Amino acid sequence: MTVPYDIMADVLGALDKISRGKVPTVACDEQGLAYSTFVTYTKKYPQLSMLRQEAEDRLYDLMAEALPNIFNHHIYGVEDPKEASVVSSNIKWLLERRRQKAYGAHSTVEHHLSADREVLDALQKAKARAQGGTVLDTIVNDTFAIDHPNVIDVDVITSGEENEEDIRSLY
Repeated sequence: MTVPYDIMADVLGALDKISRGKVPTVACDEQGLAYSTFVTYTKKYPQLSMLRQEAEDRLYDLMAEALPNIFNHHIYGVEDPKEASVVSSNIKWLLERRRQKAYGAHSTVEHHLSADREVLDALQKAKARAQGGTVLDTIVNDTFAIDHPNVIDVDVITSGEENEEDIRSLY
């Protein structure tokens, strides 16, 4: 039967192997420790969690350092060029997934807005209508035409009472 202090020694041994370049599952297997137990203990104890983080950082740094020297690296080195290509591709894939900020593909997104004046004016009017304000539409013959749902632009020629009744019916 294993007791907690035996498990702690195994967890620390696995952390040492991880910091020397072994992936966590392989390190646990070599230590004779179940990976689930390793994860449970490193989550349960904050000190072990910090040690695990440091060990994994060293692991990924070692993997990144192996890429330029893939043929003669002491852990990941291989002699066959095809096999070296596969190993380096696997290392790159793992680093991109596990440490995205440091090793992932970085991309920038730039937005350029190019629109003519009519489109920009229409967007401004729509924005003002959505916010419930008024918008100065255009200047027509030195008079202002206002675009607002409560304002009606009507040209009235007074020639009698009939027109006044038509205008009142608009409201």
